[in-house]
Amino acid sequence: MLDFAGRRKRTGAGFTTPGAPSTLAHVALTEARLAQDLTAAMKARDAQRVSVLRSVVAAAKHVKVERRVPELEEADLVQVMRREARKREEAEEYAVKAGRDDLVTQNRAERAILESYVPAPLGGAELERAIRDVLATGGERQIGAVMTALRQRYPGRVDGKAASELARKILAEPAAS
Repeated sequence: MLDFAGRRKRTGAGFTTPGAPSTLAHVALTEARLAQDLTAAMKARDAQRVSVLRSVVAAAKHVKVERRVPELEEADLVQVMRREARKREEAEEYAVKAGRDDLVTQNRAERAILESYVPAPLGGAELERAIRDVLATGGERQIGAVMTALRQRYPGRVDGKAASELARKILAEPAAS
């Protein structure tokens, strides 16, 4: 199909559908990727995705200004994404209490968009293996050292509360000499 200038017109068919979970391997979350996705959403006239990505970009800029850094790391952007998702979750709870089904579906859809950018958290077995690996590398047998090492090795993928509980349980076990 040709457009008015005789060039080939895009049909909009791509590798994934907007809002569908990605089948690709984890791609690093960067500010440049957010900007590209925002531009693509604008071109696709996906108002909901544009709105969500604009709020994320604004929150990321706020964090950059607050920390006085030129660029945010992936872990910081994941943290911003999770914070925005929690806001949507809280708004969804209030909408349920108020009986506003339209806002419930809107917040669920926005949360799904946000969660598509966040790497999957480590599961129970993966988390235990990661903690044991940290301890096996000769790190200190203290909760703070273990948690710091986990956050460095798996940015944005560690649930702090679950990791802390599991690390305390593992550290309580007698050390193998």
